[in-house]
Amino acid sequence: MINLLLAAVMQLTPTLRLETTATEGPYKGPEFAVPAGRLREFDLFGRYKWDSCRAKVIVEKYIDGTYPEYDPTKPTPVIKVNQVGYLPWAKKYAYLGWWRSDKGAVKFEVEGVEFKVCRESGETVLTGPIVRRMDDPVTKEGVPWTGEIVWEMDLSALAEEGEYHIEIPNVGRSDVFRVASSAAADAMRVHLAGLRSQRCGEKCHRTVFRGHDFSPDPGAYKQNGQFAAIKAELPSLSEKLELPGGWHDAADYDRRPQHLVIVRELALVYLAHPDKDLEPLLDEAEWGLRHLVKAQQADGGVGTWIETVKHPVWGEVKLGAENDALPYVLSKATPRSTFDYALAAEILSAALAKGNRAESAALYRESAAKAREYVKRAEAADAKLKLKNPDALDDPLIATWRLLDAADLKVAKRKVMNISKDILFQLENSYPYRLPWWPPANGKSKNMSWGQGLPLSRARFLVAAHILTGQREYLDAAALCVDFHNGCNPASETLTTGLGRRYPKSYLTLDGYHAGITPYHFTSQMPKRCYEAAWGGNKAKGDAWPILRRYPDVEDLTVAASEYTVWETITPAIVVTAYLSHESPTH
Repeated sequence: MINLLLAAVMQLTPTLRLETTATEGPYKGPEFAVPAGRLREFDLFGRYKWDSCRAKVIVEKYIDGTYPEYDPTKPTPVIKVNQVGYLPWAKKYAYLGWWRSDKGAVKFEVEGVEFKVCRESGETVLTGPIVRRMDDPVTKEGVPWTGEIVWEMDLSALAEEGEYHIEIPNVGRSDVFRVASSAAADAMRVHLAGLRSQRCGEKCHRTVFRGHDFSPDPGAYKQNGQFAAIKAELPSLSEKLELPGGWHDAADYDRRPQHLVIVRELALVYLAHPDKDLEPLLDEAEWGLRHLVKAQQADGGVGTWIETVKHPVWGEVKLGAENDALPYVLSKATPRSTFDYALAAEILSAALAKGNRAESAALYRESAAKAREYVKRAEAADAKLKLKNPDALDDPLIATWRLLDAADLKVAKRKVMNISKDILFQLENSYPYRLPWWPPANGKSKNMSWGQGLPLSRARFLVAAHILTGQREYLDAAALCVDFHNGCNPASETLTTGLGRRYPKSYLTLDGYHAGITPYHFTSQMPKRCYEAAWGGNKAKGDAWPILRRYPDVEDLTVAASEYTVWETITPAIVVTAYLSHESPTH
């Protein structure tokens, strides 16, 4: 079997050259080099001079209108397939379509034409019609979503494991693709490598001061107000802590309360499938609380935010977390932070116990009990204090935690099922490619920035729905979301670095490039200056840039598309692929 771990153990060399680990067959993967110094050599924003000519070169690679030259002997990206592999039991499709920049959609003459699926030996194993998908929708301002005329090929009958390619007369042949029961597990390992690359405390052991005033609670500060709070109390702090554990995000080296969702979701997926192959999820989940259990106060309180005095600034810090010299402070413990910690520790303890890790399970169970006592005392002292469990809209897997408060559990289940049913409709009716997103006529469709539109973030609802109901339709839908993520999309590339043949080669970070990083990607609100840079100031052409192709990495201008976080983009991909790796309709 071909080694499809791809980049699970990839790390960048000092020359920023990224290579895959596979050494044979069609999954050898491309190599790429990142320009030294990235884009900050001509800083694009703020106190630096805007150089529209150089920025134009960077952005233009994302709007290249070149049509791949026809060659029946070479793969063409206009035929979109899952570049990691389809699951044998799942519904599966390939797509045909291409956008030629300001020349518009390629009009393929394939009405009445049949595709054929062949083994590499040349044997034909499947034929079928090429069927036109729905028309490309546009926003009320006339902006297209794909810029393409899209056709589909139904591959669902292809259930035998093996390697194949698609041939279409006068169009070309696809990349070689697999049908493999290990496809989801192969992808999961790459995503896990991305999360592990963001661990805090392995590359460096920074000292953290215990804070007294800095609050971790939602809404405590307006945008970036925490920096002023930390600066104010930093001179008075003396207690130093060594707290390896948790993860940092992109261009920041803080550890945030939102990261508790990572612990909960990884542990809940493991509880759904407590298999040996998913034990790496336990390792990462435990790493996510290791620093907090160590920092727990004697009275049971837990602060959950480790932050510094400002965002790291390019030019003022060296590349890599190990070179960060800023002072860090652990937030004070509050009833809210301690309540959230207790829930994560309880779920983690249950998963560790299921994985026969009794000593670690006892540690977090006892820690959670101390945290609960802290919260009870706080509630007794303040009758107005009302602490709520996580909202299933943000954390859908919480609906599968049976020990949740009964009323909260009922509400969570209802939300998960309602959204999952919406997603089933969206996959077939919203866009030419099967994307689990609100249709353009729905005002929510504009809120794609910051990773909200990523298919595997949405697919977590389908995983939760399948855990709750066991219904096949949710499983098939989750697999279709993975297909989009893995190459069945307008750009004909995966959404994660080092995954598949074609993938993002640049993203916003200060910590170097790693495999397994999923940037935010799509946004309908690309800054005007990107239009100007790409189209020489022609806003009309810039506005026609298809939304599902809007992924440039132009530093400060495209943060909502090119940055990433461990909890919004990386963890959802782990959750969905991990669940599918140990699930099937006959499981």
